[in-house]
Amino acid sequence: GADTYSWSNNATTASIVVNPFFNTTYTVTGTSTLTSCTSTTVKSIFVNPSPQISIISQSVATKTYVT
Repeated sequence: GADTYSWSNNATTASIVVNPFFNTTYTVTGTSTLTSCTSTTVKSIFVNPSPQISIISQSVATKTYVT
């Protein structure tokens, strides 16, 4: 593993937790401080659309009886 990490969202940890609202691509570069070697990878997160809910109001007819 690398010694340092640099993510496209400015995080610097080995892993990140994200909650995007739309499809997003993240890039991370890991660097070895001993050898100065770097490796970069790209990960895409695909977000499923939220379900659409429709509520239709219905009136209820009532009967009145007079006796």
